[in-house]
Amino acid sequence: MRHIFAVLVFALWSGPASAGAWMREPGTSFISLATQSDLAKAPRIRPGEGVSIFAEHGLGPRVTIGIDGWRSNGTGAFAAFLRLPLSRPGGAHNFALDLALGGYRGKGQPTDPTIRLALGWGRGFRSPLGPGWAQIESSIERRLKSRRSILKTDLTLGFSVSESRKMMFQTFVSREGRDPVTIKLAPSYVMKIGARLDLVAGLVLGLRNSQSRDLVIGTWISF
Repeated sequence: MRHIFAVLVFALWSGPASAGAWMREPGTSFISLATQSDLAKAPRIRPGEGVSIFAEHGLGPRVTIGIDGWRSNGTGAFAAFLRLPLSRPGGAHNFALDLALGGYRGKGQPTDPTIRLALGWGRGFRSPLGPGWAQIESSIERRLKSRRSILKTDLTLGFSVSESRKMMFQTFVSREGRDPVTIKLAPSYVMKIGARLDLVAGLVLGLRNSQSRDLVIGTWISF
């Protein structure tokens, strides 16, 4: 526990798949759909080995609601969340708190109810590559039946290189129960293909205690 706590603290001071630090504009919505495939099976890559969804809606100036979920190789999770701001609108730094309720289902197992608490920080900045943004989201999830805890910290660094192109570099740090800490790197490229539609292509690469070598293809829909 001390080791993962140190990782979380370091991440918070190091300064979006999700927009955990920002509130959604009232009345607007965002949906992200993605499929993940194992590059080790190339050239016969089969999309759909892992699928995920993230959606959120601006319910009011200081309330954002949403859902997120994933499924891979017979296991999956789903949650509904409520996001509340912890900082004033228009400030340089954005802080927000997420509370989520859902469930986790292992392969061949009944659903295990879950509760998740997440803290997000983010801010925009200028760079030679164009306007950028940085975000850190740390969370703790508790599976109520198995009494298992999952700790995660996601770091995102993004750049709007043009009006229709974005680049993102993400790092995912996690620990489940007493298992070793895992670290994954996820670079991605976002291309606008319509007024409300973006195409996302990226990789997920295991750096520590993970053998992931995955291709991710997804879409962002804004309305």
